[in-house]
Amino acid sequence: MVLTATEADGLTVDGQSFGGEVRIAADPGLASAARVAYGEGRLVVLVREGRGT
Repeated sequence: MVLTATEADGLTVDGQSFGGEVRIAADPGLASAARVAYGEGRLVVLVREGRGT
C-alpha cells in the first residue's frame, strides 16, 4: 500500500512527522508497534487470507 499525506495531516511514520509518499506493508506484530500513527492512535495495515484486494 502507498500512503500519501501532507505534514498538516498530522501523521507520523516510524516516529517522525510525515509528508509525501511511503510504501507500507502489513504490520506483523501488535497494533502498538505499527509504523503509522495519528496522535496516540495507530493505523494498522492488515492482510486477510482468502480476501481479494
